[in-house]
Amino acid sequence: MGETTPPGVEPAPPVAAPMGPAPAPSPTPSTPPATTPAAPVAPAPTGPVITTPAAPKPKAVDCRRVKCVALTFDDGPGPYTTRLLAMLRKAKVHATFFSVGEMVAARPKVEKQIAKDGHEIGNHSWSHPDLPKLTSAAISSQLDRTARQIAKATGTKPTLVRPPYGAYSPRVRKLIGGDHDAVVLWSVDPLDWKYRNSNSVYSRVTSQTKPGSIVLMHDIHGTTVAAVPRIIANLRARHYHFVTVSELYGGHLKSGHVYTDRQAAYQPKATTPAKSKTPSKVTTPTHDGAVDEGSAVFNDPGDEPTDQRGRGDAMGNTGSGGKVGRPEGDGDGVGS
Repeated sequence: MGETTPPGVEPAPPVAAPMGPAPAPSPTPSTPPATTPAAPVAPAPTGPVITTPAAPKPKAVDCRRVKCVALTFDDGPGPYTTRLLAMLRKAKVHATFFSVGEMVAARPKVEKQIAKDGHEIGNHSWSHPDLPKLTSAAISSQLDRTARQIAKATGTKPTLVRPPYGAYSPRVRKLIGGDHDAVVLWSVDPLDWKYRNSNSVYSRVTSQTKPGSIVLMHDIHGTTVAAVPRIIANLRARHYHFVTVSELYGGHLKSGHVYTDRQAAYQPKATTPAKSKTPSKVTTPTHDGAVDEGSAVFNDPGDEPTDQRGRGDAMGNTGSGGKVGRPEGDGDGVGS
């Protein structure tokens, strides 16, 4: 039997265990820090490495042997120039832009894009005046100020000048030549300043263009810009090569000379002239070996202007008086 406690007597408290050092807590296993598994390494290629070659540079064309046309645009950069640049970029066509200085000052980024896209840029004066009516100092100011503004926007000074209205005189030409620049006019004029109709611009350009033509248009008119894709498609289907003015002449334009087109130089098949016992007429070849080639150089006395103006121009100015004439090979429209 087990022991019992008598009634009325409290049970004795339990005997405490003897004091001693507390047992050490059982160690808790540590958890290693989480790690991100390494990304799988792609196996090294076993075949040859394939690289994409850089786009080849367009080959220079000989515009004496193939059909070339130089599209030119005056009076910008304007509100439609960016749209035109996108069209030309898509069609892989280079053109020549004759810029007005005050327009460049207003849109320097657009002017820079023109150069960046590989187009040629020429000088079209600062504010589009009638140059023969100005003093020599004023003419130089108009051209020099514009050249500096273009160089500021693009980093390159232009070497081509298209005088407003196509108007020039021996004095104007001499001043332009003194700056080592050439004078560039045109042979095809759709009168886009007058006929604000895309169909008209398209029809006039495509019907008048011949191998070696320089086409005048204005990128300040939306109707002109809208006609450009159709013009390019039509001329390309007729096997025309689109070139800048300098490319049209093989990069050889002489300072102070006046150029309207290069139609006379186009000979698709080189032929050997028959021998003749009669001495041929002596002619003086121009810089690239051909005679005249659509360049007009006048040494008329005095300072009577030669121009290509009609009754107005793309800037809304009317033509003025003076001697009106056209260099050989010139177009039949208003000056730009």
